[in-house]
Amino acid sequence: MYSEKILDLKEKIEIYYREKDKKSLLDYVKEELARIYKGMYVETDSLCIYPLLKKLEKALDDECEQIDVAESNRKEIESVFRIIAGDEDIKVVVEVGLNRAILNYAVNKDTWKKWLYGYTYSMFEKFIDNNEKYLIDMVFQSKDSGDLQNTIFELLEGKISDLVGYYHQEECELCKLYPVTKEQQFKSKIIRYMECYLGKREVDIFIEFNKGNYKISI
Repeated sequence: MYSEKILDLKEKIEIYYREKDKKSLLDYVKEELARIYKGMYVETDSLCIYPLLKKLEKALDDECEQIDVAESNRKEIESVFRIIAGDEDIKVVVEVGLNRAILNYAVNKDTWKKWLYGYTYSMFEKFIDNNEKYLIDMVFQSKDSGDLQNTIFELLEGKISDLVGYYHQEECELCKLYPVTKEQQFKSKIIRYMECYLGKREVDIFIEFNKGNYKISI
C-alpha cells in the first residue's frame, strides 16, 4: 500500500544522514508519536509507521555514550531506513484499543453506522433469528459506506461483513474439526470483532513491510 507518511519518514532520515542532525529527526519522531497517541493511530496510514517510529525513538533518545550501545543504535536507524527503502522486511503485531475519545470521534463522523453496530451487537448478545436478519443485512451492506475510510474501523467492518456474508450462505461448505454449530461459530467471531469495533476489547493489527510496501490487516 502507498503511504505518504512512509515517504515523509524516509525523507527525514535522509536529511539526518546528510546533515547529521539528530535533534531534528528525534523532534519529528516525537511529534509524530504524539499525533498517533492523540488518536491518529486509528488511521492506517499513521498506524503503519508506528513500529518504525518506536524503533527510532529508542535509538535516537538514548543518551548512553558507550561505544557498543551507540553502534547498536546506529544499526537500528539503518534498519528502519532499509525497511522503508525495501531492503529489509519485517512483520509486526500491534495490540490496539479504540479508546473513548476515538469512539466519540467515530460517532461524530458516522452516527448511523455507530448506532447500527452497537444495536446489532446487543442483538447478537441476546439471540439471532429471522426477525434480526434485516439488521445483519444492513451491517453487510454498510461496509463501503460512511466516512470511516482507511481506518481500523474499516478493517473491522470488512472482517465483520465477510463473516456475516458467510453466516447467511447456506451453500458455503464448512469443514469441521472439534465442531460447534455453524451459528455458534460465526456468532462468537462476529461478536468478538464487534467488541473490538465498539472499544470493548483490543484488536491485533498485523503490519507487514515487504520490499518497501506495507500491508495491514486484522
